Amino acid sequence: MSEYREHEKLAEISDKSQAIGEFLDWLTGEGVMLCEVGLHDRYWPIQTTIPNLLAEYFGIDQEKLEREKRLMLDHMRRRNAKETTSVDQGRDLRSAEEGS
Repeated sequence: MSEYREHEKLAEISDKSQAIGEFLDWLTGEGVMLCEVGLHDRYWPIQTTIPNLLAEYFGIDQEKLEREKRLMLDHMRRRNAKETTSVDQGRDLRSAEEGS
């Protein structure tokens, strides 16, 4: 198991999630609304977004997902900084050799 478990789960369900999301979008375009029963048995449009519904249905923790994204970005920034430093050091070394 990697340190990006929520992203792994997301990748596993992406095809199904995409299909369901597109269907729900299509329903909305057709004027169909998802509702919940409120007071006095009245129907009220749900206040949850489609992405939130899908995340809940598939068991994706969106807060963990966001933390993983930030962790990925931090790792990429550190790696890029090391690569940039290596390239700069190599360039400085070549310049010093050429100047000798």
